[in-house]
Amino acid sequence: MSAAVQSIEDHGYILDLGISGVSGFLSFKDAHKQSSDEKLRIGCLVDIAVLRLSSNGRTCNTTTDSKTLAATSVSEVSDVTSVLPGMLVQSLVTGVTSSGLNLQILGFFDATADEYHQSLVQKTPKVGQRMKARVLYNIPGTSPPSIFCFTL
Repeated sequence: MSAAVQSIEDHGYILDLGISGVSGFLSFKDAHKQSSDEKLRIGCLVDIAVLRLSSNGRTCNTTTDSKTLAATSVSEVSDVTSVLPGMLVQSLVTGVTSSGLNLQILGFFDATADEYHQSLVQKTPKVGQRMKARVLYNIPGTSPPSIFCFTL
């Protein structure tokens, strides 16, 4: 997920996650593990993965580790507006067509992966197969929601 640097503290950054009442913490050590020693500025957008949520549910520790980001998938969302571009989600193939795949993501939302947005490594998937997919975009205001993905 993406977060914005809200403030710079003694040991790291406080992040705005876009969720009311919840903020993130990114340590300096973790933030600069893979990039230069240049500090992040307030307002800077950062791709993060949540490592753990505090017991009070108001703060979470985060990481920018690329291996963790590549492997972390979203398992549940509150509503369709929470499905954001870039999210790695679990999907179920509900249909195979000549132009792509029909998917169900997060166990609830219908999505599409056209033939140009399918992994070249995998064989053509079968109906009922589970696979990971990355959300490319969604078209807001459509009913039902129109979500488009890239399969992995």
